[in-house]
Amino acid sequence: MAVNGDLLGIIVSRKMTRATDGLNHQGAYAATLSASTLKPLKKYGQTSGHSFANSLIAKNEEGFMGIDLGDNYPRAINHWTFNAN
Repeated sequence: MAVNGDLLGIIVSRKMTRATDGLNHQGAYAATLSASTLKPLKKYGQTSGHSFANSLIAKNEEGFMGIDLGDNYPRAINHWTFNAN
């Protein structure tokens, strides 16, 4: 989680229920909220499938920069940015 002005950026890691393949998959997704009211502003969807580690920092122009280690979709060290828009 990181704060940039009145914008709160979050990365939420989650473990999902058992899929049809019999496995419990995991991943992470990004979202922004109002820092003063905690009202959800935008959900960006999945950052990486099988996200084992993630980090988020505030950057200039009211946005965020993050990175996570994905072991599935896509399999890579993924770097991304997002803002309220």
